[in-house]
Amino acid sequence: MNKLPALVLVFAAGCFIDPPAPCSNPEDGCVPPPVDEIEVLTTTSNLDLLLVVDDSPSMIEKQTAFRAALPALIEQLATLEGGVPNLHVAVASSDLGTSALDGQTGPSIGQAGNGGCVGTGKAGAFQLGSATLLNEDDRFLVQGRNGAKNFEGDLATLIGQMSTLGASGCGFEQPLAATHAALSNPGNANFLRPGANLAVIVLSD
Repeated sequence: MNKLPALVLVFAAGCFIDPPAPCSNPEDGCVPPPVDEIEVLTTTSNLDLLLVVDDSPSMIEKQTAFRAALPALIEQLATLEGGVPNLHVAVASSDLGTSALDGQTGPSIGQAGNGGCVGTGKAGAFQLGSATLLNEDDRFLVQGRNGAKNFEGDLATLIGQMSTLGASGCGFEQPLAATHAALSNPGNANFLRPGANLAVIVLSD
């Protein structure tokens, strides 16, 4: 508490000190202008897209609206140089039951499958909703610019099926913790690619 007034006085005193004039010759006693550091970002055509969907009892209408908006999202991705990126798309639920980040779980609340919260819920495991992938062991969508993909049909339609998780999940939503759980769950291996861009969309109310 005693340090705050001193800090304010130092700041106020600094406001009345004229900054040294920049110059091109430091030998004259002036200060050269600062050099801005520029960070060069590496561009990539790979995008790992994680959708974290709230599947609590109030979410049916929101999931329906999100599904209707997906074609517009794909259209925006198509405007990128080279078109829609090489995609990995996965969906996780915000239902982590009564678990905490330290691994502890609290007592169950309500009935599982009916808005209740039990144990670790869906634990960040990738969800497919009503979607079907060509390989039954796959847990996320893959589409490459070379035409390779692990599903049939329209991209926006399939993502809509994946992200429609219903409304029976835990009403104590944990979307940020679910993001962490999804990206660290060993069962979701190979979703994240080295050097790929990662985008996370949270759908929740």
